[in-house]
Amino acid sequence: MKKSEIKLISLEIISIFLLIMNIFTKYFINQYIIIIILLLMFTISLFISSFEKEKILDKKSIIKNTLIYTISYLILIYGMGIFTGYIKTSYSLTLVGIIKNIFPVIILILIEELLRYHICKKAENKKIIIILSILSFVLIDISLSIDLYNFNDKSKIIELITITILPSIFKNIMLSFFSYKYGYKVCIVYQLITNIYLYIMPIFPNLSIYLESILKILLPIFVGTLIYLRFKKITIKSFRNNSRLLKIITGIIIVMTIITIVLYSNLFPYTIAVIGSGSMNPNLKRGDMILIDKTYHEKTNKLKVGQVLVFKIKDTIYTHRIVKIDKINGKYSILTKGDRKGQAIDTWTVTEDDIIGITKLKIPMIGYPSVWLKDILEG
Repeated sequence: MKKSEIKLISLEIISIFLLIMNIFTKYFINQYIIIIILLLMFTISLFISSFEKEKILDKKSIIKNTLIYTISYLILIYGMGIFTGYIKTSYSLTLVGIIKNIFPVIILILIEELLRYHICKKAENKKIIIILSILSFVLIDISLSIDLYNFNDKSKIIELITITILPSIFKNIMLSFFSYKYGYKVCIVYQLITNIYLYIMPIFPNLSIYLESILKILLPIFVGTLIYLRFKKITIKSFRNNSRLLKIITGIIIVMTIITIVLYSNLFPYTIAVIGSGSMNPNLKRGDMILIDKTYHEKTNKLKVGQVLVFKIKDTIYTHRIVKIDKINGKYSILTKGDRKGQAIDTWTVTEDDIIGITKLKIPMIGYPSVWLKDILEG
């Protein structure tokens, strides 16, 4: 390994150490100190090795397509607000307020992407350098949002993982690939569009944290795949042969995105959930994902003994089988129990207001990662 590569690795390790310290101590590093750290890293890296100019073909077309895809994403999420509603921004919308808010963000993005490009170009296929740089940028994203989370609150830790960490990993993997393949300018454009609107728009779509997380994860996958396939170096003949593949992959991504939005948005008759306990063994096991028909919330009269009901009791969601249905004074009273051998009838009575829906379909074990994460946090 060259001396310049060893120096780059050492520089990245130092930055990672500082950022991890900040995450666990909080308030040690703010947005402006991160800018200074990145600027110092970029300056030091220039001393280690010279900056390489971009030599990218079709640069304008790549930037144009990135603009189209990212703006389409913003149109999509704001369109969803028609169904979910909107919330007002907490940022100042005066000219001075907007400049004050976006100026450090723009500076941060510029330095971050110049540094990313320089590291990716000088890595010379050394995976460890790229991995450490991605980790550094993910830790920066965490540091910038850490004030919003309380490590003593398990739900906030899950929120941190879903809203910040997972989307940041996918975003920074894509940006590092883009930086190496297409240069820093396309990354700057992507970053500006997906970040600046937060400080200049008066309203935002009121999306659930899980739907927001899924969209943030899908966006870099979607943009990265389309840009790569669109600008892959191929001959005209091979492009014709691969155009069908491009359409198929694009179609699959779009369909997966639509299905995910439909199931997670809670706006449509069906939604999904994950079984978190073993009370329904052997029919429904921990980690199984279930499809829930929510129309039964308003069709209690159509419920039947033997159906698997999804309901909420004291902020806890249960999935148990109906064993008895009574109607007293025009109101339904439902008894349920789990399928596990020896399971007693539940001590509570389910009312119409408690019903979420009934189980229509199960997908075995696909939701186990979320159960595993919950077990770790509650461990």
